[in-house]
Parts: sequence; structure tokens; C-alpha cells
Amino acid sequence: MIRKLGLLSMAVGLMGASVGGNSMLQIDEAVINSLLSSIGPVSGTGNASVVNDYKWTIQNPKITFADGVANFSADADIQSSVITTKAPVKGTIKFMLNESKTQLKLSLEKANLQLGMTVFGNWVPLTTLDVTKFYKPSFDVPIPLQTSEFSLDLPNGSGTFELVPSVESLQLTNGKLGIFIRLGIIKKAPKTTTEKAKISQP
Repeated sequence: MIRKLGLLSMAVGLMGASVGGNSMLQIDEAVINSLLSSIGPVSGTGNASVVNDYKWTIQNPKITFADGVANFSADADIQSSVITTKAPVKGTIKFMLNESKTQLKLSLEKANLQLGMTVFGNWVPLTTLDVTKFYKPSFDVPIPLQTSEFSLDLPNGSGTFELVPSVESLQLTNGKLGIFIRLGIIKKAPKTTTEKAKISQP
């Protein structure tokens, strides 16, 4: 259940800022929640020793970004020969960068569902289900890193430079995921006579 978030979709909730001479991209939690909503209810079957075979449905998933934590919540419907119940699911989302640090992967790391029933007015817990075993939403979010070239007039002539961005760290704040970008400047070597000749050829 993997979804890829395109730059066009992400532009709605992606904002840029400058932090300490570097840059920061911010992904609003509303963007991720919009994707989760587009999936719709997800259903399947499972088995647990106490409730036997059961059918599950996860709906109304939502992610909230707090200080340092991405919380996950949803509603679960469980139906079996032993029990029929609706219960909230609570969990956390894990963020990972791929090896080249050009994509951000979001996956459900932990989510438990407490199943039980009311007997003579008292809640009796039956079992706890690990929701991540059957509900596995995952998103690959591309990080828009683009190298740009510029020129400067120097005392010994003009020079060409490249502005090279790289991901430095991630930070979760209220409602937003911040991606800190370090901007490096590299001076390009001047083109040789042979290279210039090749460029000028029709």
C-alpha cells in the first residue's frame, strides 16, 4: 500500500523558509492526511486466539505532527463470531530518508487496537491487535533538491559556481514536518579550449 506524492500535489502544503543561512522545506500534515483520505476505508481478515477469525476495516486515518512525534489515529471496525466492536487505533509514524536523501519515506511504525467487550456494565479486555501487521500505509515523498548554476565577476575574471542543496536533518513541529537543507557552493573549473570548441560547433 505504497503511494508516491508528486511535486504538484505537495506544492499545496510545501513552504520554504530560511534558517540560519540554510533553507527549510515544510510539509503540512494536511497534505499527508489528504492522501490517507484518498485511500478510503481498507478492509481485510485476520485471526486471533480469543476472537477467532475476524474481519477488520480501518477508516478515518489521520496524522498529527507534534513536537518530535508524528501521531497516527484511525477508527477500526472488528467483526467476528465472538465480538463485533468499533474501537480507536492509536499509533506513531516513522520517517526515513533513502540512501541518497532525495526521498522521504513515511510508514506506520506502531499502532495497537485493544479489543474487549462489556459484561454486566464492566469492560473486559480480550486481546490487543498489532494493526501494523495488516494495515501498512506507506508514502514516498520526493524532496525537491535542484542544483543551480550562477556566475560572479571576480578580480581575475568571471567565475561559474554551483549551488548544491543537501538534506541535513528533519524536525517535527506542531502541524508541520521541517526538512532542513544545507546549501553548499562549488566553484566549477573553467572549460578547456577543446570543450569550448565542441560547444560552439553547430
